[in-house]
Amino acid sequence: MKLILAVILSSLFIMGSAFAQGSPCMPTDEFDKMATQKYGESKVWMGFPPSEQRKEKVLILYENNKTMSWTIVLYIVNDNISCYVASGNDYIHIEPKEPLKKGTNM
Repeated sequence: MKLILAVILSSLFIMGSAFAQGSPCMPTDEFDKMATQKYGESKVWMGFPPSEQRKEKVLILYENNKTMSWTIVLYIVNDNISCYVASGNDYIHIEPKEPLKKGTNM
């Protein structure tokens, strides 16, 4: 599961601006205001790419724990825009597990 998530996140970071051009985008301040006022969502998680790309893009998760709505955006730092990636109205938080020790059979 972690591998699948890592591949998806890596793909979003690699696609960067090309991905953003095909998605609904708006200035980040406007998106924050819409997420807060219209959906009651707030930022709860930020995913950063490898250090050499860190100043270019950030993946952000917004959520509303009362209505269970969530939204993921790709924040393009240099352009100060947020581009819609996905949203939904249900989620669960998964408790982290202890990392496997080297040599552990799965």
